[in-house]
Amino acid sequence: MLLLKEEDVKLLLTMEDCIKAVEESYRAFGLGEAVMTPRENLWLAPPVSLKLASAALTSWGYMGTYVYPGGYGRKGSNPFSTILYNSRDGRLLAFIESSFLSWYRTGATSAVATKHLALKDSDTLGIIGTGRQAWTQLRALSKVMEIKVVKVYSRTLDQREKFASDASRDMGIDVKPVVDAKVAGQNVDIVVTATTSKEPVFHGEWLGEGVHVNAIGAHYPEIREVDTETVKRSKVIVDSREQALKEKGELLIPIQQGLLTSDVIYAELGEVVAGKVKGREEYSENTLFCSGGISVEQIGVAAWVYEAAVKRGLGAQI
Repeated sequence: MLLLKEEDVKLLLTMEDCIKAVEESYRAFGLGEAVMTPRENLWLAPPVSLKLASAALTSWGYMGTYVYPGGYGRKGSNPFSTILYNSRDGRLLAFIESSFLSWYRTGATSAVATKHLALKDSDTLGIIGTGRQAWTQLRALSKVMEIKVVKVYSRTLDQREKFASDASRDMGIDVKPVVDAKVAGQNVDIVVTATTSKEPVFHGEWLGEGVHVNAIGAHYPEIREVDTETVKRSKVIVDSREQALKEKGELLIPIQQGLLTSDVIYAELGEVVAGKVKGREEYSENTLFCSGGISVEQIGVAAWVYEAAVKRGLGAQI
């Protein structure tokens, strides 16, 4: 078995390669060449839990499980681990420390969704949230879109100003701190919500026409980052219907209130990537990607990292 530690993964995984691995994982899922289980929570004492999910990309010859603790707050690193097997003979191939992998994978998934759902000439981005994932979202989206202007908001003035200054310098993009979420979310082509908020931080009344929204920060049934109006005014794409209807508050809250039904989900991202259904059909329509993170994308990226490690002779055999 190959042991890959965080420092190995950082050497092996570029954002460009992560985006390719995620896109091909979704293509396989859309073509019926991958199967998965939704994320499960083993509750110790709410909100502390052990989370795990499994997937097999049968056409690739890999299967595996990823697992991580949740609910320990920002001081706990919530380390991800991925166990990878050969799906054809059951051999244990690798144990991969996967916090960096998961961080990059989340940004890469938004990039894939944006590539397939946003207007091709999109060049303005609004980000609500300035944590580590906001960085990854910006880095990933800039690989698939020619982003020229970014508006960023978080509740702390110093954080949003520092994010804007650092991102402008490091990425060569005009990143501007703004005074509230409404300013960040209005008059842009793409919106990303990357927060830990339990209440909506983006509202449908702010939507113009032809906007694409990536809602990535919430995956519990009682919390959401975008309101019901956003869902109503958008073509809704999810990573997995089964998992979304188990944990995505953006959908579950209005469904439980009787305002929507599960039919609000237009398609899974894999169906769009595989060409089974069209994503954006009209220039003026809004699209919403409700992202929770699924095991297919995690195992797909882990498989890519494993193959790269074997080729480069990285990691430790144990």
